[in-house]
Amino acid sequence: MENTKHIVDLLISILTVINVILYLFSWISRKPSRTIQLLALYVISLSISHFTMDYLRSKGINNLFVGHYHFGSQFLLLGLFYRSLFKPKQKKWVSITMVSVFAVFIGYYLVKPDKYADFNIIDVFITTVPLIFFSIAHLYNMLTAPRRFFIINAGILIYLTTSALIFFLGTYFHSDEELLGINDETVSNIWFINSVIYVIYLIFITIEWKSSIYKWKAKSN
Repeated sequence: MENTKHIVDLLISILTVINVILYLFSWISRKPSRTIQLLALYVISLSISHFTMDYLRSKGINNLFVGHYHFGSQFLLLGLFYRSLFKPKQKKWVSITMVSVFAVFIGYYLVKPDKYADFNIIDVFITTVPLIFFSIAHLYNMLTAPRRFFIINAGILIYLTTSALIFFLGTYFHSDEELLGINDETVSNIWFINSVIYVIYLIFITIEWKSSIYKWKAKSN
């Protein structure tokens, strides 16, 4: 099992680097739209989070605080990504949602700074749930409009929904593992499932680049 986990971790690192190269290539060589630039920034932010956590873990340093920045940047960049795709009325409620979430997000850690060094399920809830609704809204829009960024939207919806559920379950089982009779290996396997799903998500991001971003022309915006 440990070998399998190592392979999955290696795949995440490889796919992360590949996606950064591909999206940066399109940004530099094709002068893409703001929407694609936001996706590129998101891919870069994923790589920063991943390799920062890996580095800190290799040095035996607590890396849980990186999760705050990961979920915060993910919410910001994907929120702006969906806002750029939405209709005017939808843009307005996306903006209101984003301001409200960041107000809660920042306010929470100002009130409880002792929670900064820990993983907090609140981060997952307040940043992931709105993105799931944005993804569903974009899926609905595509019923009567061109299917723009369909692949990555499907990846976002699948990954965020399943990952959020795994985070909730993993956190619950970890905190009550003695009461529930669950051992450390079971909890570890739950987190491993999340890593596998993340690999699939990174593949969706790669396929989206090949499907639409690589072929993008300035006139198509």
